[in-house]
Amino acid sequence: MSDFFEKKMVVMEKKKLMVPRWLEPLLKIKFYSEGPCQLHKKKYYETFFCYECMGKPLCEICWSSSEEYRLGHPLLKVYRASQRAALLISDISKFLDISDIQPFVINNSQILYLNSDVKKENHRPNKGHY
Repeated sequence: MSDFFEKKMVVMEKKKLMVPRWLEPLLKIKFYSEGPCQLHKKKYYETFFCYECMGKPLCEICWSSSEEYRLGHPLLKVYRASQRAALLISDISKFLDISDIQPFVINNSQILYLNSDVKKENHRPNKGHY
């Protein structure tokens, strides 16, 4: 193989391994677990995440009155699906190559759960049971 193609392959592999700097802070947030927004206690959960600032998520009302909103910062909206935080495939696929990840379909929307199902990971079958 020529040097040109070898270099091209290396560049392509490096691009696959690149992870956006906002992904880790997004995955660390416990969406929906801390209850509604403290300012708007009734029903507004903090589900808007600005991936430019990478700060605390905001509820819909806080986001629309925030400096980030006025400056046109980009955001991801986190949804609740089956009691877990999820993103729409149409939103996250703009920023990440998720072609190797199988989406879930809930209410005719393709979604991607932010974190794995903890209950399933910790489950160990009893001895003698299959």
